[in-house]
Parts: sequence; C-alpha cells; structure tokens
Amino acid sequence: DSCAVFLVLAPSVRHEAGHLLDYRTWRGRGWCRLERLARRLSLGGTAALLVKRADTVFELGAHDYLMEPVGAGAFGMESDRAELEPIVRRLVTRKLQALLHADLLEDYRHLLAWCSLLAQGTQL
Repeated sequence: DSCAVFLVLAPSVRHEAGHLLDYRTWRGRGWCRLERLARRLSLGGTAALLVKRADTVFELGAHDYLMEPVGAGAFGMESDRAELEPIVRRLVTRKLQALLHADLLEDYRHLLAWCSLLAQGTQL
C-alpha cells in the first residue's frame, strides 16, 4: 500500500543452466504472481511498470493478474502453494471490504465475480 511504484525488473538473460529468463518466466512464478496480486489489490493506486531493457519501460495491464492466478503458478517447493492461500484470502477480503466501505458496489461485484479464478490452484 505504501509504495509509489511497483517495478518488475525482467530483462532477457540466460541462466547459468542455459535456459532463458525473462518477463514470461517472471509471470509464471507463483511468488511473483503473488507480488503482482498484492499490488493490484492494494488500497493505493500506484503504477505497475515493467523494465525489460535499460531504455524501455512499459506499464503493465490493469487486469493481467486475473488470467494468471497465483495458485496456478510454478513453485520451487510445492509446499509454498499452501503457504500463499491465507495471504491471497487476506488480500482479496481486505480489498472487498474497502470497496464495500467506499460504496464502490460495481467494483465490489466485479472482484467478487473473479474470486473463483483468483483462487484457482489453491484450496480457497
């Protein structure tokens, strides 16, 4: 909530094992998806920016997190998936409460409708 900008630093680089790491692989990792979800469900309205090269910055889409649920991401340890479930629950619940309190009923209903997708791959 207190950050001014959310930056994703994801240049295209080769891992020492030979495979490519880039924005696509960043988007695929479960913990990175959780960071992005936390940013999107924060109560502040900060920009989400992607840096792929030193001379190029992109603004990330406002709804990109909806198509890539946290629980469907890749985890180095499968047990991590269970650890994120209460975090996702708290993020969604807090945002829903804030929208309801602000009388933003249309936004509240939209997020409520997306809850099953956001919970994909978890036990929520």
